[in-house]
Order: sequence, then structure tokens, then C-alpha cells
Amino acid sequence: MSQPNFLTDYLDYSSGNEAPPQFHLWAGLLALAAIVSRRVWLDFNYFTIQPNLFVVFLTAPGNKKTTAMNLSKNLLRKLNSPDPNCIPFSADSSSKEKLVKKMTAMERKFTLPTGEEITYAPLNIFVTE
Repeated sequence: MSQPNFLTDYLDYSSGNEAPPQFHLWAGLLALAAIVSRRVWLDFNYFTIQPNLFVVFLTAPGNKKTTAMNLSKNLLRKLNSPDPNCIPFSADSSSKEKLVKKMTAMERKFTLPTGEEITYAPLNIFVTE
């Protein structure tokens, strides 16, 4: 019996539509990054890797970019239903001022084992052309 694997399960969840599998892979990676936010990182002493992802589906019109994006976004919204600020989303359309205000409102902090306090402002933006 294999170990549970979010990406494998996500690819199964998102299968059965016309969007290319690589779009679903990246949409799954985006969902995973949104879920763990900065609560997970890899510390390599000289640098730290965090799951910050910026993904753009770039292809000709009609290639199901929005299908892949919406599956990921809808899954995150379902996970978010008990606490709408758990996984913060931006508006579909917003001014830069509103975007900054939203990020400020979403500011979070945590303390590393070393005692250092980290401040961050997660925000997930899913937009079409």
C-alpha cells in the first residue's frame, strides 16, 4: 500500500476533463503551496526554501487554462469554508491600493525555534486574462 500523496490524489481528482495534465500538476502545486503557506520550509543554513509559487498558464486560447485553475481554486475554497481567512484570496479584480490593504489585513506572524519572529502576508490570486 502506498503512502498518501497530495499531488497524486490531486491529479486523480482533476482528471476527466480536457485540460492538459501539466496544467493540473501546476494547479495542484499551487493548491499545496496555498495550503501550507509559510508554515513549511526547508532550512539549508545559508538559504531557506519556502513554497512561494507564481504560476502563469500561457498558451493559445481554448486550451483549458481556466478549467485547471478553477479546479484548484474551488478545492481551496472548499477547504476554506470553516474559516474564510485560513487560505486568503484576492478579489477577481482589484486596484493596487486594495491589493495592498488586503495583504496588510492578512498579515500573520510566527516564531522560529530560534526565537526570531517572522511576519508574512499570504494572498492567493486566481485571475483570467
